Amino acid sequence: MAGHRRTRNTGRPLQRRTRSENRRKRLEERLALAHEPVERFWAAAEYLRSALAMVPRDLARAAVEEVADDLIKRAEDLHTTNLRRLR
Repeated sequence: MAGHRRTRNTGRPLQRRTRSENRRKRLEERLALAHEPVERFWAAAEYLRSALAMVPRDLARAAVEEVADDLIKRAEDLHTTNLRRLR
């Protein structure tokens, strides 16, 4: 309606808060349904991806660098362990 002002306090939570809560609930559902480790990994990766989409680019870049470094280190450890097993 023209000239009608909406009040700021509608009693509802902010959309960004409900969106985060819904994404966390979805993560918990996916983790509960996961039967394989790779399914848990993909659920966590998707949750991280959704968080990265919500933050400023500089914060996202810093988080990705940290996570990527950790993933690479863990992958190298697994590869090394596997190579030792084959000897």
